[in-house]
Amino acid sequence: MTTDRILQFLVVEVGGQSFAVPTTVVGTAVAARPVTPLPFVPGFVEGLVNINERIVPQIDLGLLLAAEPVGPGGELVLVETSRSPCALHVAHIVGKADIDPAALQPIPDDSGTLPVQGRFEWQQQSVLVLDVDRLGSLISSNELPAGERGLLGRLQGIESTQQEATLDCIVVLAGREKYALALTDVVEILDLPPATPVPGAPAPVEGLAMVRDEVLLVLFLSDLLHSGTRPEASARGVVVIQREGCRYGLRIDALEGLHRMAGEQLRRIDEGGGEVAGVLAAADQLLALLTPQRLISEARHRQFQPFVPQARQVAAQEVDHMRAVLQVALGNEVFGIALGHVRRITDYRTPESVQADDRGLVCGAVNVEGRVVPVVDLGGRLHAGTGNEGAWVIVGDGTSEWAIAVREATGILEIPDSALEGIGSGADSLVQGVANVAGQLISLLNLSPLMTTAAGGRHG
Repeated sequence: MTTDRILQFLVVEVGGQSFAVPTTVVGTAVAARPVTPLPFVPGFVEGLVNINERIVPQIDLGLLLAAEPVGPGGELVLVETSRSPCALHVAHIVGKADIDPAALQPIPDDSGTLPVQGRFEWQQQSVLVLDVDRLGSLISSNELPAGERGLLGRLQGIESTQQEATLDCIVVLAGREKYALALTDVVEILDLPPATPVPGAPAPVEGLAMVRDEVLLVLFLSDLLHSGTRPEASARGVVVIQREGCRYGLRIDALEGLHRMAGEQLRRIDEGGGEVAGVLAAADQLLALLTPQRLISEARHRQFQPFVPQARQVAAQEVDHMRAVLQVALGNEVFGIALGHVRRITDYRTPESVQADDRGLVCGAVNVEGRVVPVVDLGGRLHAGTGNEGAWVIVGDGTSEWAIAVREATGILEIPDSALEGIGSGADSLVQGVANVAGQLISLLNLSPLMTTAAGGRHG
């Protein structure tokens, strides 16, 4: 058989039976870890689990497929379904199987309960191939029709009368108080470390975080609610909501769980300009219902716009590719650094002297959060003048980091490609173009040759 026709599967075992999932949908495999139980879900959905800073539903594959729970221990396999990512709890991973398509026997869809689509023989045993998309469709709250939605995310195609009959909410802790957000308003739930601070941002802004190569503005929910009590530094939960095409992350103290409320338990607050849109009268407590429109008022939305690089305000027919950049001042010049290269911004402190490299580029070292980072003399290379002792911008290429001294970092900009004029100085130039943004000329930096040169100076 030819290798270009080989199908690859990850083989796992539960309840004494072997099952397989295509390796194309497998993200990672890790040892079992603590799981947060959720109410109103099928018994085989064990709850929510954190895998590599992603909070996903966890399925007990043994309970679902073999009527025998995996129990303590075992392993987790993160898979991507058409509905949402999920973690499969299995007894153990057997190995990887390379199978010729001719050896794969399809199993007709008889609408049975087992989400399998085929089988093959491997190492003298029969292996059942799981239908991962059918698995994803099973991850829903009880009493909802199959295919309506996943456990987390937006309801699609539900009539308003059905939405009013029951209200599925996540309950979060913020500022020592509990609040509810309807699942229809939740884009996703993330596990994120502290965001990178943004100079000049208003008080509710924690900073910026990179999520799947997009920039997310993270806000303190407690600040939005005027509670005055911010989460502990160890708090990592972020609930993503959306308002007028802009996504915002809400930093919370903790995720309390998923609750289903009857429609008659909701009392809406239609008057006033407060953040609370209604009150949910549960059996033993009152929960304030939050909505994106009330939390992010029109005034706040305008206030946050300069700090929301992923905002999509242009009509579809007018979409222009945007470049998210950090605007910095070097001397009296203004430059933009691609946000993908920026790792963090920190207060300036005097660097330690080191022996200069033969290119005269690495000129010192600075301690940043316990790590020694080499200092690159970007200002000198650009002849940008003096006075660049306002802040350190730490940049990186995925393998190494360098520190650049700037006079100040003034904020985040989105520059459309149509506003960028190339200067034609070649791929080795540190300036790849100039953009006119609101009447101000900003030089867009190209740090790739600088990083290559700096790396050569360190290792050459």
